[in-house]
Formats: sequence, C-alpha cells, structure tokens
Amino acid sequence: MLQSRLFYKTLKTTPKDAQTRSHQLLMRGGFIEQISAGRYAFLPLGFLVWEKILNVIDREMRKIGSQRVLTPTLHPIEIWKKTNRDKAFGEEMILIEDHHGSTFALGATAEGLMTEMVKGKQLSYKDLPVVIHQFVQKFRDEKRPRGGLLRVREFMMKDAYSFHASEEDLLEWYQRFFDSYQRIARAFDLSVIPVEADSGAIGGEYNHEFMVIADSGEDKIFICAACGYAANSEKAESAFKEHPQDKEMKERKDVLGEGIVGVEALAEFLNIPVHVTTKTLIYETSEGEIVAAMVRGDYDINEVKLRRYLKTADVRLAPEDVVKEVTGADIGYAGPIGLPEHVRVVADLTCKGRVNFEAGANRTNYHSLNVNFERDFPLPEFADIRQVKPGDGCPRCKDGVLEEKRAIEWGHVFHQGQFYARPHEATYVDEKGKSLVLWQGAYGIGIGRTMATIVETHHDEKGIIWPPSVTPFHVHLINLKKDDSEAREVYERIQQEGFSVLFDDRDKNAGEKFAEADLLGITVRLVVSEKTKGSIEWKDRREQDRLLLEFNEVVEKLKKTYPRS
Repeated sequence: MLQSRLFYKTLKTTPKDAQTRSHQLLMRGGFIEQISAGRYAFLPLGFLVWEKILNVIDREMRKIGSQRVLTPTLHPIEIWKKTNRDKAFGEEMILIEDHHGSTFALGATAEGLMTEMVKGKQLSYKDLPVVIHQFVQKFRDEKRPRGGLLRVREFMMKDAYSFHASEEDLLEWYQRFFDSYQRIARAFDLSVIPVEADSGAIGGEYNHEFMVIADSGEDKIFICAACGYAANSEKAESAFKEHPQDKEMKERKDVLGEGIVGVEALAEFLNIPVHVTTKTLIYETSEGEIVAAMVRGDYDINEVKLRRYLKTADVRLAPEDVVKEVTGADIGYAGPIGLPEHVRVVADLTCKGRVNFEAGANRTNYHSLNVNFERDFPLPEFADIRQVKPGDGCPRCKDGVLEEKRAIEWGHVFHQGQFYARPHEATYVDEKGKSLVLWQGAYGIGIGRTMATIVETHHDEKGIIWPPSVTPFHVHLINLKKDDSEAREVYERIQQEGFSVLFDDRDKNAGEKFAEADLLGITVRLVVSEKTKGSIEWKDRREQDRLLLEFNEVVEKLKKTYPRS
C-alpha cells in the first residue's frame, strides 16, 4: 500500500475529549473517527487491526469446535420478556417499532435469541453439545460513553453459546473456553487475570472476567498475592476486622447532631470509633419493595451484592419523599428503629453480634446511641452486602491481604446454568425419551475493546506499539533517497514474499516520516537511505536496536516475527 494513497490523516494535537491513551492515539493515528457519542468508524488502518483481531478469535473458536453463525440485529421483544432481561437492561436497551406495530430490541446480547433458535431444533442427547459463535454488532444506550472504544454505544462482539445435556458437560466446555481465552490473550500479548465476577444483566450462576491491569481501567479488582484469589469489586468478598463488644446493653439515647456530614465527622462529634457508627440507606427494588440496608460505618453498601441477595432486577436509592414517608426524617438520618412493617431490613455481616452501636434515629438531625438488636428492633436479615476495601483479609486463605487494582474487562465467560433454558422451555430428549431442560454457557469478547486494550498496554510517549499478530501491515517501509527506485524494488520483493507493506513514498523529511511511523506503531520498520548503501535498516517498534541487513536476512527475520504469514 502506498502511504500517499492511504485514506487517513494524523493529528498533531490530541482531541480534547480523549482522556485515555488508546482514545488519544487511535484518533491521532487516523485509525478511528467518532461519528457520534459512543459510535466510531474504523478507517482503513483501524479496520486492518480490527479484522486481524476478529480472525485470531475466530480461528481459536473454530479450533475448540465452535461453529460460526449469524443472527439478526433486531430481536422480537417477546424473547427478552421471557427472562425479564428487558427490565434488567432498562434504559440501556434500544427499542424500535416497525410499521406492522411489532416491537424489537436492538441486540444488546443474544442469549435469549440463541436459546430460542436451539430450542427450535428439537434436539436429542445425540445432538449435544451445541457450540456456536458469531460476530455481530451490539447496541447499548450507555448514559456516559467514554474512553474511546472502551465504553461505546455500538460495537462488534464475538459472542459464543454452548448448550449441554448436563452441568458436568457445561463445566467441561466452560473450562475449554476459559483456556481458549487465555490463549487468545497471549496471541494479543495481553496479560490477563481471570477474576470472579457478577453476571449483571446477562444472568447466570457464576462467571469469570478476564481483566487487564491498566490505570485507565473502569473496573476495580481485588487480588490476594498469597493465594491468588481475585474478584471484581462488585463480587469480591473479604474477611473483616471484628471489634470487642460490650457485655451489657446500655440505655439507648438520641443525640442532636445537626448538619454533620460523613461517618468520620459523626464519630468525632459523638466521641466514638467509626466502626461503632452505622450507615442505613433506603432502597427501592424494580418490583417496588422498600428495603433498609445497614452496614458498619467503616464500610459502604455494595448495591450489586444487595441486588443479587434480593433477587431483583434492579435496586436504586429511594427518592426523598419515600425516605421521608418510611423514616419520618430527611435523607441522612435513617435508622432501623420503628420502620413500618412493609420495609425489609437487611444488615451486612459486619453488623452481626454488635452491642451498643450508633444508628440514625429516624428523626431529622438526630442520631441514636447504644442501639441493640431485638431490644430496639427485630433481628434483620444478615448477608454480605458490603463493598470490600483494600487491606481487608482474604476470604480464602485467611492469611493474605486484598490489594486493589484498576483494570479493563477484556473478556467474559458465563456459566448460565438453566437461567434461560427454563423460561424459554428449551429442552432435549434423553436416551430414555424423557424431556429435560438444557444447560447453557455464554462467552464474549469485544473487538473494538480488544483494540483499545492492546493500545492501553502497548504504547510509549511516541505512539502505539502493535503486537505482530494485529499490526495493520507487516512492514512500514520508509524511503529517504531522492531516487525511490531501490525502495520500490524492496517494496515489490517483500510483497512477493507474502508480507503486507505500507510504503511511505511521500515527499516528507525524515523527521516527519519517523515521527509518524512511531505514532502508527507498525511492528517492523524498514528504511532505505543513502546511509544504508544497498542494505536495509531494520527496526522493531518493540525494541531500540537498529540493524543493517541484506534483503534475504530481512525476509528471514520477517518469517520469525510473523510465523503464520
């Protein structure tokens, strides 16, 4: 490809709204262009990388035995309603109505659609397992798209689905995908950490996210260096410090504390440790249930854990009028004492066994001291609903300490059990002729997100450093001679050897050409100049050294750099 004919333009300045390095470099290098908030076009350079990412993933899926399919973008809304996924996705779902009055969801994920498709084949045990994958556009109406390709409203995803006669077979295939994702990550030169995670709106029994440590990551994960326990902050558990408790209950009393913000300030005002304070928040579920959630003052409520415990599609903080109705007080003074019977009280495990603790008095500007279970209010439900903190004890080995890291979610594998199969009545016939419910797994990787994740972890101050597996061209050939005949001969001969070449044939000075080559980040740079005197300068973008090589030596090094070429 002649660079003078390539459809692209580099930018000398960084777009103001580009905060992450991947967003900045992909925009500056002319790989992508923003069409609207959260929607990007892949220009020729970007599409070449995009295509290579897709092909690497597709080869690996076929290698483990998955068959490729393609399904429609528009899903009948009835499919989503069978599992209440329409409610779970909420405002992120994009709905349209055709001229027949039928309602469709723009595909945000495809578990329900795939389940209906497999169900329609009336399978027997001899037909199982069924393992299929596709590459298709996904649509999610993100409220705040950000990070360039990391958080978008429209994106290409590889999603795979497996259907099984037993959980044992599902677990075997879950492990196959798990191992496959690690091989794919190595092909992209990504260091991934599989972590336990919440299934969110996708649903299912348990799952793992494949995380890449990065300062730009939106997710927080907790890792135990002692035993390797790792979990997303939404899922993470921990061992918490327990404190000595009074042996006898003290008389409860309400204390006026107007305008105090934060448990630290409250603890100082009341002259008590922070761990004696209690945070009580009033929530509403998607089904309309009112819940008072309690946690020890030195922790916060984890709303994902709370939602999962309540088995509801969504929980949200109750509005001011609801809080006032159930507590009699303004927001900030809620407590567990005297709540109406219809309010469900759930307390974190940090609250269990406490004696003489503080809580909101359900009176504006007042706080109750020496609150006790059973004497002052009925025993609540106890569950792990707290947000883990750095420094908490490891829940597995008990000796380790949890460390917090920022990370990018690169891939996700889901054990979905019979979450979809039961409401969809997806069954198979066993060897005895009995109809049984299918078991199911789902497995996803975003193509654009993969591109962004690679750039986030493969760049320097000059630009991108593409791994060989996804570099847009095998070679970036730069001519610095007035007569380009020698460079053109090298260009033709390298292509004849089966390698793709971007030939910088432009009338630019050496500094401009080298700066742009570093920005674009093609793995191998070759230079023909007066100084090379018939040889060719070799420079790997990942290394500092420059080598002068004969043509046959260049070809041999290219074969080693790109062994699949």
